[in-house]
Amino acid sequence: MTRARTGRRRLFLLLYAVTAAWPTAVNPLQKSHRQPEFGLEPITEWAMQVGGPQADASLRVAVDGDGGTCVAGAFETQAELRLSDGVTRPAADGKPLGSADKPGLFVLRFGPTGRMLWRYQATGELAPAALAIGPSGRIYVAGGFGRRADFGATSLNGGVTATATAGTDPFVLCLDKDGLPLWARGYGSDAENDKAETGLDLALDGDENLYLTGVCGGRFGTAARRRPGEQPLATDGVDAFVASLTSEGAERWSTVFGGRGPDHGQAVRVASDGTVLVAGTFSDQVAFDGTGDRLAPVRSAGGRDAFLASLSPAGRVTRVLNWGGRFDESVRPGCLRVDRDGRLYVAGEFVSGCDFDPGPETATHYSQGQSDGYLLVLSERGRYERCQIFGGPGADYVSALDLDPDRGLVLGGSFTGRVDFDPGPNQHYLLAPGGRGAGDAFLVRLTLDGEYLWALRLGDPTGDYRLNTATGVAFAPHGRVLATGSFSGLLELDPEREGAVLSGAGGRDGWTVRLREQVVEAPEAGPGLPERVSRQGSNQVVKAQADGRKD
Repeated sequence: MTRARTGRRRLFLLLYAVTAAWPTAVNPLQKSHRQPEFGLEPITEWAMQVGGPQADASLRVAVDGDGGTCVAGAFETQAELRLSDGVTRPAADGKPLGSADKPGLFVLRFGPTGRMLWRYQATGELAPAALAIGPSGRIYVAGGFGRRADFGATSLNGGVTATATAGTDPFVLCLDKDGLPLWARGYGSDAENDKAETGLDLALDGDENLYLTGVCGGRFGTAARRRPGEQPLATDGVDAFVASLTSEGAERWSTVFGGRGPDHGQAVRVASDGTVLVAGTFSDQVAFDGTGDRLAPVRSAGGRDAFLASLSPAGRVTRVLNWGGRFDESVRPGCLRVDRDGRLYVAGEFVSGCDFDPGPETATHYSQGQSDGYLLVLSERGRYERCQIFGGPGADYVSALDLDPDRGLVLGGSFTGRVDFDPGPNQHYLLAPGGRGAGDAFLVRLTLDGEYLWALRLGDPTGDYRLNTATGVAFAPHGRVLATGSFSGLLELDPEREGAVLSGAGGRDGWTVRLREQVVEAPEAGPGLPERVSRQGSNQVVKAQADGRKD
């Protein structure tokens, strides 16, 4: 295999790691239902599809100040862009997206009505993972790239020199509001590093400073991990980083932390007081302050645990919270939000038993299958408030999260089999047919207090064995919700609307949908909807007093 093909495979494996689920085995089921409750029902307004003969994906979605939509994703070869408002049709300009012989990334911008305004694409071994829109209207995309990437007005070499390594480096791309590239920068550690370094999430503050988190090989910019005592190097050389950049991409400060095992920065947000919040995963033991002198090192409970670190506006780590169990827990890229009161919302997946209380008490939940998705809510002080579980007999996870202070929460991900999406006392099931390795995308709406509003399955109406997932969600004005992800085969966007089905063009395609929340009367139980019944221990929760604070 040539170096180019090896690099391309590495980047798409990295892209797959952001979107894919673990394999599972589930008995096929026959039907799914959208289940409106509390007076809201999602109605599909329009959809967009990106697809070609190879692997393509829509990964992130964001809303601009005018109520328009931006979508970022990746293509492996030339792909067709199609729009749908009930009847799928080619995009207005009729031009294909991508290159016949090069992979790359794309950014698409749509107006408030769903009309496409412009498209941008860059070529190279690129894996976009984060998308943000600043107060100025600038659009920022972050991710990882290998060897060389061509962004149009500027190019990047993977590493310090043009002859650098087979590894990948983090990048940030900046576009103006009309889709023209302003700058692009790579942030590799050194020319000798062959690790898969990448940016995984991006946030902005009110002054349009950027905050980037991800994975590096022990160094990011001017920051290097300081290892206390005799602590050895990470076995795979992968550490978490968080960095603050100016709106032109220059480094303001950066921090790296890690231990013996792999450590990842997965999500970043900035609170109203300027506190920088970083969530991710760690293994074994990590001194988040670099020395262990000011903050005690944090030790995992088993395999891979989750963490939430608070940093001052100058990049000094002030607090670290962690939760975990004997097996692996994770925070999915971008799945961190903070509300007006400073309350923290974190989402991801876990396996077996996990204590989600980072304080002296315990709040242990048990997954029902191979893995379950979760939504953890903590107070501004980091105290446990609640944890809501979404899972069934297979592999389920939450991979997308957004918050609107006036409307509540929207989550997205993938599920298999029969899953109850109501975290309250009632049961509201969605059914995903398929077998081993299959899964359907889901969206679920909650209030900020965790009350169920509605859930929607997006999957193959034939029940074929597919892997579909939602990787990005966003609130839009006037009661709209946006979601994006990837699918194969067929994707039914609305089981009650004729023609609202996308047909895959090849291996995997990207999808984006805009939903309008319509006020309806709560339905009564009947043949089309299962009865609302009391939950009977489907999520086992244990609350107990512990002696002292956990590691």
